[in-house]
Amino acid sequence: RVCNIRRSSDDISADFSAIQLASGAATDFVGSGNDGFVTIWYDQSGNGIDASNNDTDEQPQIIESGTYLASLKFDADTNGANPDFLKTTTIVGASTDFFVSYVIANKADQSSFGGVIGSRSGNSKGYNIGVHPNEKPQIFIFGPSGGGEDGNDQMSVALGTSDTNLITYQRDGQEVKGFLDGTERSSYTSRPMTNPDVSDPAMLIGCGDRLDQTISAEGLKAEIKEIVFYETDRTDDRTEIEADIAKYYGLWV
Repeated sequence: RVCNIRRSSDDISADFSAIQLASGAATDFVGSGNDGFVTIWYDQSGNGIDASNNDTDEQPQIIESGTYLASLKFDADTNGANPDFLKTTTIVGASTDFFVSYVIANKADQSSFGGVIGSRSGNSKGYNIGVHPNEKPQIFIFGPSGGGEDGNDQMSVALGTSDTNLITYQRDGQEVKGFLDGTERSSYTSRPMTNPDVSDPAMLIGCGDRLDQTISAEGLKAEIKEIVFYETDRTDDRTEIEADIAKYYGLWV
């Protein structure tokens, strides 16, 4: 199973596999002219770190008016307010090396930071990965000083509103590098990073707001097709990982 989908007509939900999504079984379940929303995006790694949201007003969309989007559509306001998001029950990558690749499409212009994935608490420990208001991919590292950001970096190229792009960030110790469609576009040395201090540890997808507050800002207005996350440095495997993803989505390979 890949995700649990809620249909708009009666709020009934069901699980679907990748084969069922591709075959049209999910669109048949949702029904002609209806919308389908993702309540759970299941972790495919076997670690059980599923991402979910029970609030029907905040779930990303996967079927629109009976049409399968082949993406999760996060539809925050252009200023990042009223975000759609999914939330895990486990912090991922906040105190270790990490490698994350995500495929983003149809990124609307926004006037504020749009969070794609991250964990950040009230003392600002953690990280945020997303898109700056100038539409350039961006990463923030927070901690361990508390109360402020300890470094951020933007890529040198902005995303087009109708493009589909593969974004990769890798953190090896304090060295952080960013890649856009296989080409390195940013690099900097961050300060050390430690786990967020929150009573409800989590990772957010589709939003960059703080975990200790009501999640209401830094939402994303774009579609996300896939996220691959490792809590280890995968520098030696980056080219191969990106090539596999790019081939599947018909990008530069």
